[in-house]
Amino acid sequence: MTDKSKQNVLFVDDVPEDASLYADYFDQDSTIQPITALSADEGLTRLAQSEIDCVVSDSVHTEEGDPLVAVAKQRYPDIPVLLHSGRSADMLPTEIVDKFLQKGTRTDDSTALEILSDSIRELVAEEHQPTAPRQNDSDQRWHSLGTFDWSRQNSLVVTVLEALAAETGSDIEDLGPLYDSIDPDALTVLMTHAATKGTNSTAEVQFEMSGYTVRVRSDGTVEYSEDTDR
Repeated sequence: MTDKSKQNVLFVDDVPEDASLYADYFDQDSTIQPITALSADEGLTRLAQSEIDCVVSDSVHTEEGDPLVAVAKQRYPDIPVLLHSGRSADMLPTEIVDKFLQKGTRTDDSTALEILSDSIRELVAEEHQPTAPRQNDSDQRWHSLGTFDWSRQNSLVVTVLEALAAETGSDIEDLGPLYDSIDPDALTVLMTHAATKGTNSTAEVQFEMSGYTVRVRSDGTVEYSEDTDR
């Protein structure tokens, strides 16, 4: 980044009008330098070629069908990712990004672009702060579900469900559809990418389901914690 007074923010959107809107708006910003891409693969190229401080992406997929946000978080875990889509949160892999903001969100005092701008600044500021411990994480009692080789699993989702059911004495059907808790495809992409690409960083995702918190890590570790209210 040549201008240290500005943060390089990558905007990925396959709607040219939206990408142009971002570029025009943030070109006038004194602290944000917009970089745009019209596809997931173009966005990954920009990430590889430029020093990016934050990614703002619509719900776009690579040519292989992988969600861009999942691939970006796996390859560049230190870069905050904001998922900015017109779709509702329950239709998107919001659990693997740093923030989700629905397009068009506005208040009586702020426009949608002003709210997006504030959200970007908050993410970048948080990235430069010391990592804080997870709230209440030390109070949770984590129980191991085993260690798995994600590169050899036919179905990561089925593996996690079967392990949780066996450990807790539950029927898989009683645990409820996993789609109600997390996007299985995005989880699979994130973990298998991290497990097979030889990266030194470890990806981790937590999600709630049927009174349990499940923690899945790309190093193969799977743990669960039981809701104390159960």
